[in-house]
Amino acid sequence: MNNLHVVPPVVLTEALELADQIITRLDRKIIMGLPLGLGKANLIVNAIYQRAVENPEIDLTILTALTLVVPHGRSELEKRFIDPISERLFKGYPEPLYAAAMRGGALPANIRVHEFFLQAGQWLGVPEVQQNYISTNYTHAAKTLQDRGMNVIAQMVSPGDGQYSLSCNTDMTLDLLSERAAGEAGFLLVGEVNPALPFMTGEAAISSDAFDYLLDGASCHYPLFAPPKPAVALADYAAGFRIAALIHDAGTLQIGIGSIGDGVAHALVMRQTNNAVFRDIIDALSAQAPDVSGLQQLLPFEDGLFGVSEMLVDAFLPLIDAGVIKREVDGALIHGAFYLGPEAFYRRLHDMPLVERDKIQMKAVSWVNSLYGSEPVKRKTRTNARFINN
Repeated sequence: MNNLHVVPPVVLTEALELADQIITRLDRKIIMGLPLGLGKANLIVNAIYQRAVENPEIDLTILTALTLVVPHGRSELEKRFIDPISERLFKGYPEPLYAAAMRGGALPANIRVHEFFLQAGQWLGVPEVQQNYISTNYTHAAKTLQDRGMNVIAQMVSPGDGQYSLSCNTDMTLDLLSERAAGEAGFLLVGEVNPALPFMTGEAAISSDAFDYLLDGASCHYPLFAPPKPAVALADYAAGFRIAALIHDAGTLQIGIGSIGDGVAHALVMRQTNNAVFRDIIDALSAQAPDVSGLQQLLPFEDGLFGVSEMLVDAFLPLIDAGVIKREVDGALIHGAFYLGPEAFYRRLHDMPLVERDKIQMKAVSWVNSLYGSEPVKRKTRTNARFINN
């Protein structure tokens, strides 16, 4: 396996200059892996994309998932409603240029984009996106990228003291770095340094020597993509309380993004901090529902829960605050693989005292999502697991 990695990294302040060096280094054939969701290095991606648009001899393939795009109105009426909201919520966020080109059917012939996870309904009516979709399990996505010849990863990172944190996207990158260290993968690791990104510790924090290139300048200091938090419907609160009464003390919890998860988190906090009211609500809901009293867990948590969730959602933080999630495994309260959420979530992580942030450990998605590797330990610690998703 050709190992492209050399140390120390080349640090540049201009994205186009960095793009030119990568294109030359890879002999104009770029197969670029981008993290799912938040952690894409959009300035670097846009610079490489721009060069490929200008020069058809550059062959560019982008492998990624969940491309985050700012909502824009299509009709004049939609624009009047949506565009002012988008301007307020996403001002300063550099959208990936390839997304707009895909939406308009304007990707040049020398550029291809393959995604393995699409935002629900986002790309309906865009044949090229549907046709280039990769069907793969997130747990095994790193292998999918490697099998397709990926030769560069471009990722947003958070700066620290002599280190950089993969922060919101340890998921595939840690797995791929392990393959590279074992001589089973060869690729460039390129970081885009954004101080707005919370510095997550543990395995997420890696040495600068792991990088081949770093883009570090004022242009990188842009706001993170922060979708607003939707309201929780009354029915979702009701479902949340019913679910919260099925979660065992000393158990393990996974929560997905969405209103059901938010409703469950609210109910779990009430179960812990206002148990009498929690029981009254359960009694009221049970009066018109199938009898599951034999399964119910109504007492406050003594040992508490441990969180294992490929997506770290903001609903986990009030559960820590309330003492619901308090069962530690290897010094951590939560193991996660990526995160995405509202601006208040990022700010809370960013400002959290280090001793608290250390308890939230970002890991490889293969570690979070599967039992393979340290299986006896995982079976012992991931007891009474409950998985909550819309």
